[in-house]
Amino acid sequence: MIVVLIRTIISATFVYVAGLLPLQAVRPALNVANSADIPSSNLSSPEDDANLWSWCTVSFVEPILDLAWKRTLNDADVWCLSPFFRHKNLFNKCLSYRSRYPTHSLLRFLLVSNSLDLILDLALEMWGAVIGACIMLRYRLIRIE
Repeated sequence: MIVVLIRTIISATFVYVAGLLPLQAVRPALNVANSADIPSSNLSSPEDDANLWSWCTVSFVEPILDLAWKRTLNDADVWCLSPFFRHKNLFNKCLSYRSRYPTHSLLRFLLVSNSLDLILDLALEMWGAVIGACIMLRYRLIRIE
């Protein structure tokens, strides 16, 4: 019993510590906002510096939400886009893809670029549908008895 408790505590500690590590090894820019920074257009989105727990709870947007509760947001209050999502980077990736595959369409480029997100979204939606159906079926069977 004690061994199981110790293993559970050690496993939970590893999961907690892993959740505190940054999702990316390198910051994409020097001006990434921290959670303590006041939102500004001079800073990049704190999403780039999020760890697993702040990503899951979306707590990295708290500074801008706190500011929005106090007053109306202006253009200067909103973080600039991450360097990963700026137009120039996306355009260069699209041009590179088009040079490698000149016959492929823009739709195909978008599907290839977002395939991991689409697969994860589909898998999680199917998982939710199957689990939901199983729960409803069990509920109806218990109700019939």
